[in-house]
Amino acid sequence: MDLREVEQRGRKKALSGTIKLSVMIFMIILASDTYSQVLAFTQAASGLVDFVLGLNLAPIMVIIGIMIVLIILGCFMESISIMMITVPIFIPIITFLGLDPIWFGVLMLVNLELGFITPPFGMLLFVAKGVSSEDITMSDIWKAALPFVFADLIGIILLILFPQIVLILPNMMGIK
Repeated sequence: MDLREVEQRGRKKALSGTIKLSVMIFMIILASDTYSQVLAFTQAASGLVDFVLGLNLAPIMVIIGIMIVLIILGCFMESISIMMITVPIFIPIITFLGLDPIWFGVLMLVNLELGFITPPFGMLLFVAKGVSSEDITMSDIWKAALPFVFADLIGIILLILFPQIVLILPNMMGIK
């Protein structure tokens, strides 16, 4: 077996992986776009806004509830899928409550980043396992990730309590 055969086999494998990943991403986008259209057509988002407002919760409680939902989804799903599914639902609630969408967007992104390192299905945990030696178990990687999970949770709490951390730069730029 010569080097050209190995290179050609590697290219075929890379091309096959790229096609599979591209099809998967396309299907996620197609399904989420369809989902968004169904939400818009059925006015489900406005129904959800009415439901949430009917609970008479303080805006901070709504945000905490949304963050908990995002953390739970982040444990099991990929970030883009979560955004495509939840943004059409959460943004109308946020805007109706009079909260800043830029602030919420940053909160959501930090929360989704947390999903990358949250057991059991955090994508970066599997990347770490793939590049680590064979004597390191997934349990070891999960334990090593916990301080970062707690640090991210503290960061999210700070961003919720002090929105100015997020909004100082957009406010200085006159974005509102």
